[in-house]
This record gives sequence, C-alpha cells and structure tokens, in this order.
Amino acid sequence: MMKLIHKSQLIGTIENASLEGMAMYGDIKLTAAADKYLDMFSYFEGQFDPHIAPPYPESDLWGWAIELDDGTFREVIGWPAVSNHGTSIAWRWGKQMDSPI
Repeated sequence: MMKLIHKSQLIGTIENASLEGMAMYGDIKLTAAADKYLDMFSYFEGQFDPHIAPPYPESDLWGWAIELDDGTFREVIGWPAVSNHGTSIAWRWGKQMDSPI
C-alpha cells in the first residue's frame, strides 16, 4: 500500500499500483481530507486549456507526494490525476526518483 500525501496530510491510500511506461497507476481510497480537492480533481480530469492557469491557489497545486510502506517519500510531479469519481490515480515520479515497482 502507498499513501497520497499533500503537505504532510493523508489524502488517500493507494493499492494495486503498477507502472505503465513513465506513469504509475493505482486504485485510491480517498480520506475525508480529500474533500477540499474534489473540485480540482474533477477540473483536471475534464477538458481544460493547459495554457490558462487553473483557478486554484498555487499552494494546492504543489506539495504532493507518495509515501511508501517503509515511510519514505517520493516526489510527485505536479498534480496527481485522481479520476473515476475518486477511485483511480495516476502520477509520475520526479526526475530524481525511480519507481519502487
């Protein structure tokens, strides 16, 4: 199991993680702390113009990490893609990180 963390707050637990190309995918179970991000998750799941800044504070867009079972953190590039009504997640590791899978 892995954990999706935003600024040290648990947002969800990830299971069935797998690597496909450069991206990681998994099933996620969101916590109550994720409620504040549901609108943003939907925004990025839908059609948006990547040339226009999203209507959310920068502080909410950055600071995301994945915590592994052993307690180590791995940097996530930008925003994690949470989709399927909050049941699926996709992300990419930061340049300096290698996938643990």
